[in-house]
Amino acid sequence: MEFRACKNCGDVFQWSGTGAILCPKCKAQDEEEFDKVRHYLQDHPSMDAEIISMNTRLPVTKITQWIKSGRLVLTGNANLSERCEQCGMPIQKGKLCESCKRNLRVGFANAGLDPRRRKRETLESIKKEAAFDKGMKFIDKNNLK
Repeated sequence: MEFRACKNCGDVFQWSGTGAILCPKCKAQDEEEFDKVRHYLQDHPSMDAEIISMNTRLPVTKITQWIKSGRLVLTGNANLSERCEQCGMPIQKGKLCESCKRNLRVGFANAGLDPRRRKRETLESIKKEAAFDKGMKFIDKNNLK
C-alpha cells in the first residue's frame, strides 16, 4: 500500500494500488453518483450524456469519464457524443472503437509471429469480436483494476 493524494479533494489517503485514486469519502460519493446514473439508465436506456446529465444533475464530464473508463456502457440505441480517439467513429465505451481495438490487438499479437500464425490468429480474433454482446452493461466495482 502507498499514500496518494485524492484526485478530487486532494486529501492524502492510503491507496490499495488498484482502482481509482479517490479517498474513501470521494469514492463513496462517486459510487452514489454512479448508482444514480445506473438507475436512470435502467428506466431510460437510450439517452445521451447531456440528457442524463440534466436529469441526474451530474456533470457530463463525469458521465463521459465512466464511458471512457469502460465502467459505463450505453446501448447501441443511445445518441453517443463520444468518439474513437483513433478513427473518430462513435463509441459506446472506452477510448477506441471495436475495430481499432481489434486492429491494435492483432498488431500486438502479430509482432514477431510467422505469417501462417498471423493469419490464423487474425481469423480467431475476428470471430471473437463477432460474438461481442451489445447492450448496456455495468462493470462490477469489485473487479476494477
